[in-house]
Amino acid sequence: IVYIDADKHQFYIQEDEQTMDKISDEVKMCSEDISSDDIQINSMVISTFEDEPYRALIQSDLDDNVEVYFIDYGNRNICPKSSLKKCTEQLKEYPAQAKCCQLYEVSSNDLDEAFKQLNDYIESDQTEYSVINQNNNLYNVILYINGECFNDKFHHDTTFEMDDQASITTTTTVKEQERPISTTAKRNNDEIRKAFLPQICHAW
Repeated sequence: IVYIDADKHQFYIQEDEQTMDKISDEVKMCSEDISSDDIQINSMVISTFEDEPYRALIQSDLDDNVEVYFIDYGNRNICPKSSLKKCTEQLKEYPAQAKCCQLYEVSSNDLDEAFKQLNDYIESDQTEYSVINQNNNLYNVILYINGECFNDKFHHDTTFEMDDQASITTTTTVKEQERPISTTAKRNNDEIRKAFLPQICHAW
């Protein structure tokens, strides 16, 4: 988890550490000033946050400043146009690394408390997640922190509705997922052949 937007009850995750390392190294090499013609809405630039450079999309033009969205982290910032650097074509080829997520089936009454607790685990390397469904670029997920289901700490929202019926997935606990699947109802090819062989021979 790289950024938590508690007001919107959303958080952002990165899952490809190797690609992020490449992006970070290449971003630091960008030193060319950007021209005023290149400062356009949705243009990708290099912008700084707390003195560190990152890939960003321009969201709005505010005269001498711009509002930018950091596509690899999910947060936004307002910065001077004079601080922007040109983004190389190679950097533009990498997909955005931040995935926007929300907690699956957690009651709206418990979301404030859930995100207050979630803040304690930002950047934890003991966090895993399971995507239940996706609506455009928003992922509904179940979080597992230190091996425990984070969602289960809060009441599930029984009024939760899905736009896409085909994407509904039954939520199971870790223990349920680890149970062996019963094979008693399955028949292998040999069994099937033995069952039908007498009928075939009789017909011949």
